[in-house]
Amino acid sequence: MEQVIGQALALERYRIAESILLPPEVEQRKSQLRAIVLPSPVLWPIVANLISLWYLGLWSQLPATWYSATGLAVPGPTNVGITHVPSEQAYVEQLS
Repeated sequence: MEQVIGQALALERYRIAESILLPPEVEQRKSQLRAIVLPSPVLWPIVANLISLWYLGLWSQLPATWYSATGLAVPGPTNVGITHVPSEQAYVEQLS
């Protein structure tokens, strides 16, 4: 995923995830998710894609608005960020 979103954004995402998971109370974590991730034009599309990747085994290209918000270039036809199946074998194995 770092190849798609870049190392700096990936590190920021890990930092935010860690801060959200830190509070011991579930409601506090849910509140932080609603406040930080859901309204974010940068974070939410990544999270939604990861959920889709888990269930469908397909990485969908992030929307043009995401690329505008991050300043990253929209992927070309041969870039890793295009819609693709990252690993057919990994998808099959996670189902078992």
